[in-house]
Amino acid sequence: MRTAEKRLVKKLLGHISPESLSEDFGKTPDGWWRFTIGMGDAIAFAGAAVELSKKHGKIIIPCDPRYERSIASFYVNYPDIRVMDMEQAMISWRANPDQDISPGTRLILGKEFMAPGASKVDMYEYLYGTLGVPYEKRWDSCPIARASLRIEQRPCPEGKWIFIHDRPEYRINDAKFKCQIYRPFERVGESILAFRDLIENAAEVWAINSGLWWLTEHLKPKGELHACWDKRPYLPVWQEYKHRQPWIWHK
Repeated sequence: MRTAEKRLVKKLLGHISPESLSEDFGKTPDGWWRFTIGMGDAIAFAGAAVELSKKHGKIIIPCDPRYERSIASFYVNYPDIRVMDMEQAMISWRANPDQDISPGTRLILGKEFMAPGASKVDMYEYLYGTLGVPYEKRWDSCPIARASLRIEQRPCPEGKWIFIHDRPEYRINDAKFKCQIYRPFERVGESILAFRDLIENAAEVWAINSGLWWLTEHLKPKGELHACWDKRPYLPVWQEYKHRQPWIWHK
């Protein structure tokens, strides 16, 4: 969890020590609440959002304000699902761990029942279980592919290209590639779904464990797929995420 996210947690739920929200996966403090506010998490839980909306009607999904526009675009075909700045949503609900929380809130705020190191399934399968949503709905009910058809796409290069998503602190070596490289760059206010055409038509996709990796999982890429684990902490089983695309793994 990034430092900025810890500060947000502390501000919203001041009685929970931010030190307990570390990347130490070996144990889980009593009363620990999991915040899933990254882009990858938002994509992974989109199918759950659709299923919970079918069950409960209108729901609100709190999110990191940096990703609000992108995440809202996932639900362009689901008017009962509203995405809201996390802080405003929590203030609106006056969320308290001792109170019941709404289904929408539970997409981002949930009680941890076991230490991740003791889990026999990966993180997303476990959390889908706490939401009461069958895990296959993560893919079968995901709204992203359909929503992307309503999003203006970035233009594709001419000829062949390799789509690479990495970070400055973890660079994928592109010297071996013989065709042009496309590395995505952020445009303020643009949805992550604007990369659909670039991903689906690339000769190869190389991605670290990130939002664009998860986005690719829910599209129809034609090229070869390569997944690279960057240098963040890694826990066996808990972070051995299930997938449906034919990824070639590099660690």
